[in-house]
Amino acid sequence: MAGMRIASVVALLFVPAGVSASPSTPLTPSTPPSTASTPSTYVGESKSGRKHELAPIEAAPAEFEEEPSHRWVTITWQPLQALIPLASFAVEARLASRWSASVVLGYGNAPVYVSGDRKERKPALQLGALASYYVAGSFDDGGVHVGAAAQWTRVDGDARLATGAVRPGLLLGPLVGFKWVLRGGFTLDSQIGIGFLAAEGGGAPPNDPDQKTALLGSFGIGWTL
Repeated sequence: MAGMRIASVVALLFVPAGVSASPSTPLTPSTPPSTASTPSTYVGESKSGRKHELAPIEAAPAEFEEEPSHRWVTITWQPLQALIPLASFAVEARLASRWSASVVLGYGNAPVYVSGDRKERKPALQLGALASYYVAGSFDDGGVHVGAAAQWTRVDGDARLATGAVRPGLLLGPLVGFKWVLRGGFTLDSQIGIGFLAAEGGGAPPNDPDQKTALLGSFGIGWTL
């Protein structure tokens, strides 16, 4: 009996450290780490070893919208002035959506009395300017506009004019008008107002020397570009 105890003690002395002398479950190899491929949504690793997922990329909203195109100028021929006759043209330029400025140039001839009732025609020049505001509509699309006009007229010579359709000198006054613009740009433009004599002009005197006011108006056919 004593011999068996001695044998057990000797066996314990020769058992390697960390190994149990009692029966145990056989050791199995540890499971190797997964080698599954990283999904394409993962990119890079942090220092701690954590993988970062790439957030979906969304289309950035448009920051700028294309501005609508504008028309910038209206060019018209004024056929009523041909009754004097004057070849008259107007150019209206866009300053803003509702504001515009116009210049008018007319050149032709006007009848004057040279002896009694005998008439002859003398060269005539007419210059005008107009500032307009569209109270309804706009320069691009046309509409109702109001404005202030200046008109200067001169007829050569010193014989009295034989017509009241032309008032030499400088006229200033208000105007109201309507402009009609088709989609393709074809334009009809008309204004009417009253002009007050601001200064007498040189050249032929008026048909009526006491005339201090005159009708300001025009009718134009042309194009808005």
